[in-house]
Amino acid sequence: MDDTNTPPATRRPLPARVYGLRLFYRAGFRRRITVMTAIMATIAYILRALQQLQEVGSADLRWDFVQFHTAAVDLAAGSNPYTAFLSSCPVAHWCRGGYIFPTLLAVAMQPLAHMPLVPAAQVWLVLTHLLLLLTLVVAWRGLRNLISPTTAALLVVATMLFIPLYMSLFFLQVGVLLVLLMTVAGVALVRGGRGGEVIAGVALGVAAVLRVTPLLLAPVLGRIERAASGTRVRLLGLLAMGATGLGLLVLLQVATPFTAVYFQDVLPRIGVGTIDLDNESLPGLLARAAALWRIDAPSATLVGVAATVAFVLPAWIAWQRTPVDGWLGGRRTRAAGFAAVLAAMPIVSSITWQHHLVSELVVLAFLAPALERVPDGAAAGPIRAARRLAVVSYLLLSIDRHMSDWVILNLGLAEPAGWRVVPFLVITSGNLIGMLTLWLTGLLVLAAARRPAAAPWASGAEPVDRHPTAVVHDLQPGGEPAHA
Repeated sequence: MDDTNTPPATRRPLPARVYGLRLFYRAGFRRRITVMTAIMATIAYILRALQQLQEVGSADLRWDFVQFHTAAVDLAAGSNPYTAFLSSCPVAHWCRGGYIFPTLLAVAMQPLAHMPLVPAAQVWLVLTHLLLLLTLVVAWRGLRNLISPTTAALLVVATMLFIPLYMSLFFLQVGVLLVLLMTVAGVALVRGGRGGEVIAGVALGVAAVLRVTPLLLAPVLGRIERAASGTRVRLLGLLAMGATGLGLLVLLQVATPFTAVYFQDVLPRIGVGTIDLDNESLPGLLARAAALWRIDAPSATLVGVAATVAFVLPAWIAWQRTPVDGWLGGRRTRAAGFAAVLAAMPIVSSITWQHHLVSELVVLAFLAPALERVPDGAAAGPIRAARRLAVVSYLLLSIDRHMSDWVILNLGLAEPAGWRVVPFLVITSGNLIGMLTLWLTGLLVLAAARRPAAAPWASGAEPVDRHPTAVVHDLQPGGEPAHA
């Protein structure tokens, strides 16, 4: 068929007319390629997991797990698990070394306290992989009716190739457990109902006691929903989170008196953050800028509150302004709102190492139902922009911060001053730019949901794997149908 005679509305784009590339405009081919890639990425992940399990003790036990295990041993002996950290940081500032989590993690690791370090690390590593598998199962069961098989496979690929995930595994961190709790909370919110709100509140309550930062997700549990039937204020989840968190803290205080030590002595030091280049949070960037320009930095508390107002609050407001009965639908709107607020969490945290960014996988998963299709109408532009930003953010989040050292040295910015501080800060903040980009992606999705559109699922039908360019191709003679 001569493409010059094809009506403009159905004329195929240039890549769709190039031999080889045009196969990617066929839904069936894209699905097969994505599934095959997901299988290969999973095999690579398994091989890397087996290698790390065999090599535990050679490198990765110099870091965080040693502190976790030591804290569990100290608690078992009735000693203060925070002694090492407090002796390293005698004044109100953060420094490396020592256990700095609430006592819940040390209490939960009591069974490992009676094991030697290397076997305990191997058990913890296996448990971490099982937690990741459970996270994928929970996410699949909660989102499978909102995404196509191709999108689900693509999310598996994104997970298995995500550098912050491997960093979390290398440091034997607690990040995967937190990701599981956040996924449970997100799935419960997406399903809706009073039971879902309670489950979400309980999950986030446990997460906030395990590591304080998830407390920033509390706004997702206090929501205002506007529909044709009226306006409803949802606070049950927030109450469940508060009751769970408070109940756990009381039990921990009864179990060990060192729970109070954490809040009295340890948390104030962590809260001030650090100017360390590995701290990719916004407060960390501002602290570095103040230090390099030799100006007085505002208090860490003021910066934290201002950052929360600037990022968490707009995401929450954008969610509340989005109608649950719009073209995006109630479940996709709740998923996108949860993702937008979660995307703000590592930005405003006082300390965000790259392995903390494993939580961004949850953001991508809950944005996927809205990003999967470009609807007709005014919502098309923001969704297209959001899809591009999601890809850019994934790439930026996967950049190892230390890769910027070579650029800094070759540009002569090792000791920046004056205006040279600006390019130094930008070059060393690739992960932060990725966080900001993903947060903006969530806002664009919510903005699109407030615009008029005609979506493929508006009538209640389940989504099918048909990219708009594939639909154009299928209209041509000889085009392969997307589905049988």
